[in-house]
Amino acid sequence: MEAAGLTLSAIALASLFSTCVECFEYYAAARDAEEDFKTVLVRLDLEKTRLLIWGDQVGILKTTGQGRSPYLDTHNETLNKVFVRLRNLLRESDGSRDKYGRMSRTAQDPIVTMIRDDLSRNSKRLFASAWDEFKREFGAKINRTFYDPTLRIRWAISGRSQFEGLVIEARGLIDSLNQYIEVAPQVVDSIVYREITIVDNLARLSLIQEASEGVYPRWSDKAQTVISQSVAGTLDHRDSEEVHHDQNPPTVPRSAETTSSIYAPRGTS
Repeated sequence: MEAAGLTLSAIALASLFSTCVECFEYYAAARDAEEDFKTVLVRLDLEKTRLLIWGDQVGILKTTGQGRSPYLDTHNETLNKVFVRLRNLLRESDGSRDKYGRMSRTAQDPIVTMIRDDLSRNSKRLFASAWDEFKREFGAKINRTFYDPTLRIRWAISGRSQFEGLVIEARGLIDSLNQYIEVAPQVVDSIVYREITIVDNLARLSLIQEASEGVYPRWSDKAQTVISQSVAGTLDHRDSEEVHHDQNPPTVPRSAETTSSIYAPRGTS
């Protein structure tokens, strides 16, 4: 490792990861889109949330001393290929408009529904803070081939059924990350549950419940529980395990938790 704590290939991988996160940000429903387009946008946000949690937990924007998983370097080349595929899926225009039911959107186009980020909001805030710190430390070495804001494409969804295919393909690529560095499902669920409990709008909670139903049933059940308790006037939507967690918080940030308790190479525990 270099003196600063990261090799150039590790910095390039972090930059590519950050580009993938940014590519999730540029989707909106078309002007004449149906109301239920909101649901498919939330489904895209579910996948962005999973990507953000994975990156945070494996420490992709951290040095080794800050809690970076050693397996990132072991699988650098393979992870790079996954991120390139995800970036191209979300951003590529040639030959993909009809396939994924999307069209380019100019800055002047009216925006009816931007991607709903209720679930990913806090994880995105953590990412933004970590990415700003990362750029301050390694900015001169960031590979612009992988991270270039000028390459952003803003998309409007013009066909729901086709766009569902993009979401499914993105889900598969994010699933594949766990083949190389697995973040424990209970860790992901715990973070998502906390995000769900702080969504303070019943309509948005209903979107999360509908979007996750059949795909992430535990998240859907949690959203439904929070909705039911909100309607019943219950102020504390947490279950007993979450109450215990909040009363006995961990002594380290979640990005710095021990490697063995958070992630492991696929097939180990």
